[in-house]
Amino acid sequence: MTILFCVLFFIFFGNLLNVAIRTAWGTMKVMFYVLFLPLMIVGLMLKGIFILAIPLFVFLGLMSMLKTV
Repeated sequence: MTILFCVLFFIFFGNLLNVAIRTAWGTMKVMFYVLFLPLMIVGLMLKGIFILAIPLFVFLGLMSMLKTV
């Protein structure tokens, strides 16, 4: 009975850990695209590094359009 409990315990909490890690990864991807990336581009533009900011902005805009199609 104890072995059965231990096996089911690890299966249940293993699945729970898997769901938690996948949720955290999805949340971090959303935070990166919604918050960090625009802040980085605005920061580059305010700093005066338009040579990096404009091509990065164009590339990411094209990639986001192609990804949704």
